[in-house]
Amino acid sequence: MSTSATIPGTATRSVGIDLVRVVAVVAIVLGHVWSEGPFRTVVHLWHVPVFFLLSGYLWRSGRPLGDEVRRRARTLLVPYVAWLVIILAVVVVIALARGEGLPLGAARSALLGGAYATRPFSAFWFVTALFVAVVLYRVLDRGPWWVRWVGALIGLTLGYVAGDVLTRVPLSIGLALPCLVFVAAGHELARWRPRLPERATVPVGLGLVAVGAVAVATGLAGLVDLKRADLGTPVVSVVVAVLVSTGLVLLAEAAARHVPEAAGRTVVALAATALLVVLTHAVVLWLLGTPPQGRALDAALALVLPWALGLALLRVPAAAPVLLGGAAARPARAPVG
Repeated sequence: MSTSATIPGTATRSVGIDLVRVVAVVAIVLGHVWSEGPFRTVVHLWHVPVFFLLSGYLWRSGRPLGDEVRRRARTLLVPYVAWLVIILAVVVVIALARGEGLPLGAARSALLGGAYATRPFSAFWFVTALFVAVVLYRVLDRGPWWVRWVGALIGLTLGYVAGDVLTRVPLSIGLALPCLVFVAAGHELARWRPRLPERATVPVGLGLVAVGAVAVATGLAGLVDLKRADLGTPVVSVVVAVLVSTGLVLLAEAAARHVPEAAGRTVVALAATALLVVLTHAVVLWLLGTPPQGRALDAALALVLPWALGLALLRVPAAAPVLLGGAAARPARAPVG
C-alpha cells in the first residue's frame, strides 16, 4: 500500500488528502451541472469550504510572506491567467463565427472575475479567492494564534453583514475574507489531529458527516454559496461545513491506508490535474448549453473531457507548470505523518 506520493520539486503528497480533493472536484462539477434542486443544497455546504480547510490543514507556519506569494502565484495564478486567456480566445472565436461581434460583456466579466464571472468562467472566482485567503492568513499567522482567529472571525462577520459589498470587489478579493475561517479551522484541525487515536478516526469521521447530513436534511443548516457570499444559516452552516469537511478528511485518511499502490497513483494523478478540471469544466457545460436541471451525459462529459486533457498534459513537462499549476506525481512509500 502507498499512503503518499511525491511531486517533483514539492513536498510529499498524501493520497488521503488528494482523495478529498478529487471527491470535492467531482462535487463541484456535478453541482454546476445540477445547479437547482436538492443535490445543490447537499454539495454546496462543503465542496468549496473543504479546499480552504485543506489549505489550513496543510499549513506550515514560519514561511516568509514573499515566499508564500511566489508559491501560490505559481500554483494558482499562473494557471488562472493561462486558462483565462485560452478560454476567452475560444469565446471570441465562437462569437465571431456566429456573427455576434466581439463579446465585450463576456470579456469584461471574465476579467473582473469573482462573482462577476459566469459560464464558461464559473469557477474562476475560487482560484483568486483561495490565493487572497492564504496570503492574508500568512499575514495573520505572523502573530499569536488568537490573531488568526480574530482576523478570521472579522472576515466571517463581514460576510454576514456586508456580503453584497464583498461580492462586488473584483477578483474575489472580498470573497476571500469570510473564507479565512475555513483556513483557520483547518489549521486547528492539524493541531488537534495527532491526539485522535487511529481506531477512532473512522467512527469520528462518520459521526461528523452524519451530523452534517442531519443538519441539511432537517433544514437546520442552510445552503452555503461562497461565490455569492451566502453563508447560509448564520454560524450554523459554517460550523456544519467545517464538521463535514473534517469528517471527509478523516475518512479519506483512513481509506488511504487500504488503497492499493496503483490506485493511489491514480488518485494523485487526478488530484494533480484537479485545478484544470475546476477551471475548464464550465466550458464543456457552456458549449453543451447545460440547463439548470442538468443532464447525465453533460455531467459525464464535464468530468471526463477535462480530466483526460489534464492527464495528457501531465506527460508534457513544459505544459504542466503553466496549465496545471504543478507537475506529475510519482509514488512514494513514506507514511503520512
